[in-house]
Amino acid sequence: LHKDNYEKKIELLVEEMENDESLLDRLLIQAQGRPIYRKINGVHHFLNNQVIAGESWMDKMDGMISFALEHGLCAIALRKDLAQKKQVQMIRQSGIYVLAYTVKEDVELSRELLQRGVSTICADGILMEDILDL
Repeated sequence: LHKDNYEKKIELLVEEMENDESLLDRLLIQAQGRPIYRKINGVHHFLNNQVIAGESWMDKMDGMISFALEHGLCAIALRKDLAQKKQVQMIRQSGIYVLAYTVKEDVELSRELLQRGVSTICADGILMEDILDL
């Protein structure tokens, strides 16, 4: 969730899914930052949450990891150029998944990100069989 009205969007989502936890637990809710996560969580606590760690967090990743662990977040999302080996390894060693975004039609970069330990890649125009040479 990147734009305003976070609370209303979450209320509508929960209402549309008729408060069915079996459906809501299948979602991965991504918040653009910690304040937005707090707003979302104030409306509904989702089982699966991730937060985007922007460039300002690269030198203080331990703080983002602590926040994620304290709040039960399952993943931290990093822009593809910020998903450097050091940060990826720090996050993964804490037991948290790493999502790298958005890779556009770059199979080699996708392979490299996976080799760094990225858990998931948000990609356009790339098939898994291309990355894994299936």
